[in-house]
Amino acid sequence: GVDLELISIGEAITHYSVPETAQEEIGPSDTGTPKVIQVESIIPRTSGVGVLRAADIIYRINGALIRDDLYQFDAILNKQVGQNTTLDIYRNGVLKTVKVFVEDMENKKVRRFLRFAGATFHDVTPELRRMLYLATDGVFMSHVDSGSTFGRIGRVRDEGNTKIVIIEINGKQIDNLSDFILACSELEDGQHTYVNRRDMNAYDTSPTPKSLSVRTMYEGLEVFVWNETELDWNLSE
Repeated sequence: GVDLELISIGEAITHYSVPETAQEEIGPSDTGTPKVIQVESIIPRTSGVGVLRAADIIYRINGALIRDDLYQFDAILNKQVGQNTTLDIYRNGVLKTVKVFVEDMENKKVRRFLRFAGATFHDVTPELRRMLYLATDGVFMSHVDSGSTFGRIGRVRDEGNTKIVIIEINGKQIDNLSDFILACSELEDGQHTYVNRRDMNAYDTSPTPKSLSVRTMYEGLEVFVWNETELDWNLSE
């Protein structure tokens, strides 16, 4: 649940108060300037929140010095999915030991999406939370056809792409795609209702209501599920 970057050991010592003794322990690098792994940002609603902070220097993992080896770091984490891993980190010069639960991010990718009334919706994924720094629940509208039911609830970019998170529809709170599918199944063609949404393309991204008139004749509920065997999307029965 974090974004990582590499910084030189010199920068880590000068600007992030890592002790100079760390440079001796890390030693020279085969690729040039010795570097260390730094936490660049924390993805909202992931296990790193409240444990790690941006600017933390990851020094050891499970007791092993990690240096700048991102490949090895990922390999270790991949073997510990669903478990806690132990990190020794430098935070403003102070060495701390923390335990972080390793989430299965692969299972949190889009595995199901909905086509309804001319728009496409799916769950809010960790990748979206990272890009938009989004901590709220809801359902993400990624695409909308011009002139369709949801076509006027927010800004639409080229080719119908949007960045809209719907958190309520027809008076029902939406935490995920399942909530949204259930709420939409109760809507009738021609019904006048509203959504509360956050438009992540707008300057003001706070939740605001938008009215809409449902046109299910345009396109009814269609749920697609990813088929791992066929490597394709299948229309759910």
